[in-house]
Amino acid sequence: MRKSLYSFFTAPILAISIANQGCVLDRDGLDEELTQGPIDKRVTLAECLVDKEARLYSAWWCAPCSLQKELFGEEAVHVLKEGGVYNDCYPLGKKEPINQICIDKNIKLLPTWDFKKWDPVTKKEEIFRVTGVYYLDYIAQLSGCNYNPNPEDQDNINLDD
Repeated sequence: MRKSLYSFFTAPILAISIANQGCVLDRDGLDEELTQGPIDKRVTLAECLVDKEARLYSAWWCAPCSLQKELFGEEAVHVLKEGGVYNDCYPLGKKEPINQICIDKNIKLLPTWDFKKWDPVTKKEEIFRVTGVYYLDYIAQLSGCNYNPNPEDQDNINLDD
């Protein structure tokens, strides 16, 4: 299983992680690496996430959230926003109250992804939640969408160091 680029489990760890790595990224060449590969694949993935009713809870000021959006690219993020996948939990800023949908969904950390999964035991659709920044092929795997990225889309980016 592919691990998250950023995986935060508690608020203190979040603060330490961001101080140690999340906000101090070496961005030389990162933008170029993130935007390689056909945007149409990322847009198609975004459209599938809309169809599958996936949800991304994020904030415009959150550095890991921004990285997740960069992995999708501007056009695909537009599809996610228009399709209701993207939810900004703090649209007015981090010192303002969290919006009601994020309260209702009990969002504690950002970014958070919710995916609908069929449980064969209960024979019900259930929500599967992950928190952190993920490569697009892993998001596709979690959601049940097809995505065949170019190696340049992700393999040259190693933010785990």
